[in-house]
Amino acid sequence: MMENQLLFISGGEIVMVFVLALLLFGSKAIPDIAKTFAKGMREFKRATNDIRREIEDYTSEVQRDINDATSGVRNDLDDITSGVTNEFDNVTAGVRNDLENISSDVNKDIDEATAGINDEMEEAAANANRNIGEPEVSDKATDSSKAVKKEANEIQQGFNDHFTD
Repeated sequence: MMENQLLFISGGEIVMVFVLALLLFGSKAIPDIAKTFAKGMREFKRATNDIRREIEDYTSEVQRDINDATSGVRNDLDDITSGVTNEFDNVTAGVRNDLENISSDVNKDIDEATAGINDEMEEAAANANRNIGEPEVSDKATDSSKAVKKEANEIQQGFNDHFTD
């Protein structure tokens, strides 16, 4: 039934076409016509297969070229990424070392200043003890000593908080 729908002719009509071909060409020419028709079909099939093979070959070459280009771009991108990452790591390490050196230098300066202030406070306290008869001088020296010590500790704490975070 499907064949009938595709060819738009029925089985009886096909038989009629064969009878007409037999009458027109004769019984001796029908096998030669069938051979020629079969050769034509083989050539057509071979040509179709050749075209298909050429298309597949060309497509595989294009795909290989695309894969090579993609691989090259991916390798270049990986090289650039690793170079940038290494440079960033180097810069970060340099900045970290610089900050640690600065922090160390500032801490040393603060320690030296604190030691100097402590020495001055002890000297002021000793002078105040010598001048015990003058209680105002002793109290002022002690208050001044405490204020200086407090200020030095606040500076050091602020610096530590700023650079350790």
